[in-house]
Amino acid sequence: MSTNRLTHLTKQALSNAVLCSALGLLLLSGQSHAATPLENRAASYEAALSLYRKHQWSRAFRELSRFAETGHQESARIALFMLQHGSQLYATAWSSHPAQITRWIQVSKTSMAMFEADGAD
Repeated sequence: MSTNRLTHLTKQALSNAVLCSALGLLLLSGQSHAATPLENRAASYEAALSLYRKHQWSRAFRELSRFAETGHQESARIALFMLQHGSQLYATAWSSHPAQITRWIQVSKTSMAMFEADGAD
């Protein structure tokens, strides 16, 4: 084997070793992990709950409503609760289209009779 060929192979092996080391570090640090849609959804739901905990009611309602529309059961339940008790508990009266409310009731497994008993504010 010629010296040039041996030098080329040595440089290539060194380059591969550096690349493998960098990849290994990324794997260990977790940075190579791309979030799945489910993980993104869970993180976004947690962000909406954080808005709620910070008393940023309107922003929380908007985000929870968005998740309710995607079929997220707990978001639908909370959005319905906020819609129903908005004036009394949050000093804000939100509104939603009747078809949207019906979807949220179906998604949340909340009884329509319970929602109609109190009536939305």
